Amino acid sequence: MALARSFADAEAAIIAFKVRFNTLKGIETTEREDLDEAVWQLSQSDHLIGQPITEEMAQRWFDAVRDY
Repeated sequence: MALARSFADAEAAIIAFKVRFNTLKGIETTEREDLDEAVWQLSQSDHLIGQPITEEMAQRWFDAVRDY
């Protein structure tokens, strides 16, 4: 997120975050659900791109690559 300068950059960062966790083995579903909190925290980084990233936007991006 630190390099994000647009909504597309922010979306790519959230998707990369989620894709990384999709590939890890040994993580329980309940632990993966905790990632929702991390996505919410990422969505609060709106000052990085100068526009608000709503929780709904971040969650939609996260859900797009969820595989559990």
